[in-house]
Amino acid sequence: MSDLDNFIDRDKCPRCKCCEADFYKCENCVEGYVGHDCGDDTCCCLDPEDNVICDACYGKGFWLICRGKDCKGQCGKGKS
Repeated sequence: MSDLDNFIDRDKCPRCKCCEADFYKCENCVEGYVGHDCGDDTCCCLDPEDNVICDACYGKGFWLICRGKDCKGQCGKGKS
């Protein structure tokens, strides 16, 4: 299960819980992986599965960007 599966309210930022967020699919990878590395110089795997985690999105496969400019993630935390 990815983090996106847990993101129920797709138009609210999961960090601050009040601002709108934009979803961007990572263009560097496929579902968080960028390739296969089994450790051998000459891979002889019959059905190689991707296992190298994307270093751009850290294996998430997507970016979530909060649209809030002034809340700095504090508006959903009950600041006083």
